[in-house]
Amino acid sequence: MVSAYLQVLEREHFFLTTLSDGESIQWSAPTAADLKYIFVLACEDANWYTIVVSCAAKRIVVFDHLARYHFPVLDILTKHLLSLRIEDCTHFWTTPIQNDIEDSSIFVLSFAESMLDRLESSDECLQAGCGMFLDTDPTISPCHYNLYTAQTDFEIEFSPHHLDKCIQAWRGTHASLVSLGAMDILIDNYQKRQTSAINRVLARVSEQLERPCRARLKKDLMLYDNIIGRTVTGTAVSAAQFLDLQTGDFLICSHAEVVQILATRPLRVPIFIPKTLSGYNNDWGVPKESLEDYLELLRTYATLDAHYLDVDDVNCQPLSKRACDVIDDFQKGDKGPINLLNLQGPAKSPPRCILGPRFSILETVYENYQAGKRLQTLHHDLSASSRFNILGSAGSFSLPHIDHHGVITSVFCEKGEKLWILWPNLGVEDVKKWAETDSDPESAPVGIFLEEGDLLLQPAGTIHAPTSVTDCWMTGTMHWDARDLVTSMRLTELELRYRHTTNEDPAKEFRGKIDTIEALWRGKQGPWPWPEEGVEEFSRLLQSIRGLLAKKRRHRK
Repeated sequence: MVSAYLQVLEREHFFLTTLSDGESIQWSAPTAADLKYIFVLACEDANWYTIVVSCAAKRIVVFDHLARYHFPVLDILTKHLLSLRIEDCTHFWTTPIQNDIEDSSIFVLSFAESMLDRLESSDECLQAGCGMFLDTDPTISPCHYNLYTAQTDFEIEFSPHHLDKCIQAWRGTHASLVSLGAMDILIDNYQKRQTSAINRVLARVSEQLERPCRARLKKDLMLYDNIIGRTVTGTAVSAAQFLDLQTGDFLICSHAEVVQILATRPLRVPIFIPKTLSGYNNDWGVPKESLEDYLELLRTYATLDAHYLDVDDVNCQPLSKRACDVIDDFQKGDKGPINLLNLQGPAKSPPRCILGPRFSILETVYENYQAGKRLQTLHHDLSASSRFNILGSAGSFSLPHIDHHGVITSVFCEKGEKLWILWPNLGVEDVKKWAETDSDPESAPVGIFLEEGDLLLQPAGTIHAPTSVTDCWMTGTMHWDARDLVTSMRLTELELRYRHTTNEDPAKEFRGKIDTIEALWRGKQGPWPWPEEGVEEFSRLLQSIRGLLAKKRRHRK
């Protein structure tokens, strides 16, 4: 019976958490030792919950299956754990995990061993394990009641000073909101990996400078050596700390917390969602595409635009070459660092924390109507670029730039490692100052380290200079925020005045798209959450942008 229960936990991708001397979080799959005491509790809404208790391992995990309603754990404890004689449950805190995909939730608790001195069970608890009743029809739960054995000589005692002992676990598509104490540990461990990655890149750049290389790579390496030499880990904060203090160089949080943060404000601070909080586990057992698979896909294309860094021309633009030759060069590594930034490939959906009309306007607006007529768009280059793949060989890098047209960028690390160097907390005026001086911002850059399964949300206008620590494949999406379009247009105007600020030309579709957006905003049409104010400023910026685009066309002629 124990082995059957363990199979259920493994199938459901549950992991238990352990605090080791209060210094680090250890993750592990449940074992037979964790099943010393088990209770199944039924709630009034006909959901059932299982509590797995292991005194020796200092673990408690509370989770549910097929939940239709989400009760706070405190409510569950006070209503359904009375037989456990909890003396001070008012000091207990945790947050239910919502999941729109599977309509279920998880509650995670962890307490010190001293809090699990005694435990006792009752027939009421055990009888609740017979099954789950949904719409009056009984459904036998995966954890059948025969698996449980009553214990009669134990009792649980809770103590208020263990609030910060609540730590986080996850299952597939779930991520928990964790206590400040747990986040401190998570952030500390992450920043150690940041420091290691920064040092590795610093050593690699120094080594590259000592080797013979061609003019462009030599010139760019000298510039990048100065950047990486100034790069710091920065101040990482949790969602709770950010909402409290409004400070920090970047946030570390879950998708649910991103939704909470963006509900009342635009994205202004980079947000890092690590694999452990992103729900990256392969729930269905479907093999993930490997880097080798993706390279073989690219090999089937006719041509690829590749940035070869080790060349003589210091102003060299991407070279269009036969795809099979580019992939050979990438794999052999004998042609120096290579960046491929405009790739076709698997089209990834936007991160679930920024789904919905507010962040879809860049991709969808051209399909709408203007003044009763369908917009005749000749180019879809801007809409198409809203989903992208980038591939960099180990040692490749980009010099500081901003993404064009004031887009919010999400980047997801499919394979490999990336150090995403950026300058956080700069406003449009700071970006303008950087553009005018053509020198790096005075503030120290921050290196955000991305591994497989990690996600970064980058605010519009963020100056960044990423580098591939290993061969690295990333996918991403670009967005406008319908509630922050003025900022996007201010940044677009700036990049048209200072062409060196971005590594991309203006999109051919851009003019028609923004004209349509202006009409839709004025008419309050469509599903997008138009702001009550700002349309006049938006129109003024569009006039300036149209003039700059016309000037650019005349210059080309």
